[in-house]
Amino acid sequence: MELSQRQADIAFALVLVQLMIAPEILIVENDATLAHLGLVGTILGIGLPYMASAFGIFLLRQAFKSTQKELEEAARLEGCSTVGVLWRVHVPLA
Repeated sequence: MELSQRQADIAFALVLVQLMIAPEILIVENDATLAHLGLVGTILGIGLPYMASAFGIFLLRQAFKSTQKELEEAARLEGCSTVGVLWRVHVPLA
C-alpha cells in the first residue's frame, strides 16, 4: 500500500509528536499493551517497545531516505513489490 506524499507527511508528523512526549509517560501504556498481548517477561516483550518507538522509526526513516533512488528503481525493474524493495534494498543498507 503506497501512501501519498500528504499521508506520509501526516504520519511522520504524528511520529514527531510522539517524540515530544516523555518516555516515562508511555511506560504504563506500553506495559498494558504488552500484558494484553501476553508478552510480559519475554524477550520480545522487552525489545518490542524499543523497536516500535518513535525514535527507532525516525532513525529508520532517515536511513531509508538516504538510499539512492536508483537502487529502488532497479529492484522495481527486477519485479520486487514494495515489501520486496523494503527487505531486499532498504533493510540491508540500514
